[in-house]
Amino acid sequence: MIALGLDLGEKRIGVAKSDELGMFAHAVGFIERPDDEAACINEIKKCAEECSTNVIVVGLPKKLDGSAGIAEEGVRAFVEKLKEHIDVPFELWEKKRKKVDSIAAQIMLQGYLDVKKGSLF
Repeated sequence: MIALGLDLGEKRIGVAKSDELGMFAHAVGFIERPDDEAACINEIKKCAEECSTNVIVVGLPKKLDGSAGIAEEGVRAFVEKLKEHIDVPFELWEKKRKKVDSIAAQIMLQGYLDVKKGSLF
């Protein structure tokens, strides 16, 4: 299982991917978030196809008190648009702390993989 992790920021989208066994997350880089949303969606789709992705895990930002905010609403709306163009399952994963770009995606994806790995045994 190859998972692709996305950390959606306002200016950049951090990207990480797992190894084929779904055990370790590796930072891939980032995608500049252009004003043209279609171009951004195409870049993510291209990355998912090149990585032979089985699942896309998207970091879900929370307010410091753990409640939903404007950023979370934006992420959820963008994921719905991605689902129209990318035919793999999407998972939303709560981000515990804020980091930058692909490292944030790597940390978020590693947390997801660790939980999923634990559920296999």
